Amino acid sequence: MTTKGFIETWTSKIATYTGDDLETLFDKYTALYTLYNRLYNESFRQMMANKQLSKPRYSDFEKATKLVVEFNSANEILDRLKAKK
Repeated sequence: MTTKGFIETWTSKIATYTGDDLETLFDKYTALYTLYNRLYNESFRQMMANKQLSKPRYSDFEKATKLVVEFNSANEILDRLKAKK
C-alpha cells in the first residue's frame, strides 16, 4: 500500500472514534501512533533514496525525533509547494 493510501485508510479509521472514554482515547492514540510511525519511516526511506543522510544507520529514536523534523521542515514544505505551481 502506498503511503498516501495508508494515511487515508488510517485517517478514516480515526474519524470513527468519537467520545472521550478511556477506551476510545486509547484506540485513537494507537491509531495516531501508527500514522506517525509510518511518517518517520517514510521520511527516512525518502532521505536515503535521495542521499540526504549523513550516516548509514539511525535508531528509531533518531528517525522519530530528528529525521522526521529535518525531512518535513517548514522550508521543505514551502519549497515543495512552490515547485508544484
